[in-house]
Amino acid sequence: IAAVEEWAKRIGPYAQVERSADGTNWRIRLVPPVDNACPCELILRRDQRFDLAIGEETYEDLPIGSLAVFLPLLQAVVAGNVITRHWVSSTTGLEYNVETVVSLPDGTTWCGERRNLSAPEPVELNVECKPRHYVPYYRP
Repeated sequence: IAAVEEWAKRIGPYAQVERSADGTNWRIRLVPPVDNACPCELILRRDQRFDLAIGEETYEDLPIGSLAVFLPLLQAVVAGNVITRHWVSSTTGLEYNVETVVSLPDGTTWCGERRNLSAPEPVELNVECKPRHYVPYYRP
């Protein structure tokens, strides 16, 4: 958390950064200065779980495997290395699932997925991907 706090101070001129902590949670929220960049909010909880809002998607109650992933994750968001993929029926327009893929600086990825529980199984054959790419918060 200390490394993320220090990094957050350095990006302050390039984004609106909100940080808070209480007895149960530590929170950081990044609001980009440009429309096509990816907003992000990370909440680390004392119960060793975290919540992440990234772009228009929210992933809640995820286990914290290692605290070391969060600084690279936030750096990748600020760098614009996020893709949100909507998997939609080309016949009916029904959304089957949404994937969020964040390309981390070390070449690995963080992925989140939200499935439409009301979509029928198995997934129909004519599903197409509608990706959304984000831009960096700033250019060096």
